[in-house]
Amino acid sequence: SPLSGCVNDANDIADRLEADKWQVIRLLNSEATVENCNRVLTDYAAFSREMDGIMKSFWSNSSHGTDYIDINGDESEYDEAIYLDQVWIDDAICKLLQKFHPKTDLGVLFDSCFSKTATRSEIIDLSASEGVLKPRYISIMPIPITAVRRKRIARLPLSEMFWYHYAGCGDYEYSYDAMFYGRPNGAMTYFFLKSLSDGCEHKQVYD
Repeated sequence: SPLSGCVNDANDIADRLEADKWQVIRLLNSEATVENCNRVLTDYAAFSREMDGIMKSFWSNSSHGTDYIDINGDESEYDEAIYLDQVWIDDAICKLLQKFHPKTDLGVLFDSCFSKTATRSEIIDLSASEGVLKPRYISIMPIPITAVRRKRIARLPLSEMFWYHYAGCGDYEYSYDAMFYGRPNGAMTYFFLKSLSDGCEHKQVYD
């Protein structure tokens, strides 16, 4: 099902980064394919290694999230995934991020269902969102939405996860497309940007 706020999310993040003099690549709508995202991030990862990690990089994704039946046994039942033009499972995304130099100042933001985060969820002000909420979930495989999801197996120790991970919800929860003062946005992206005061970097929000 279509989401109204994803392009606004991408543009809002990009506008903020460009205001801080970042070089930005926007992949919107039909351009936001797994192949294109993989290509851009692989290029940035290679550059981070050329620079010995002395660089900053930030990737934000606003899209549907889903569960995908695990086929390699690294999870107890389901893989988390985002859905662009096709399913992109967490295993592949993790391997891609590991290509970056570990000293890279790397932030990733996922505004999608089941995006798995240890940070707390923001409470949405319904007076601002006008009460219009739409889960960013899409069903790819015949997995009941009420299915019991067993505890996942940790594939990557936190000590080896050198990037800053921001997500709209836990792996059993939903991220929402919402209306804020008449304009659609992902709730996570909206509040993330509100938390960034002038001159504030994402790491300060993480801390």
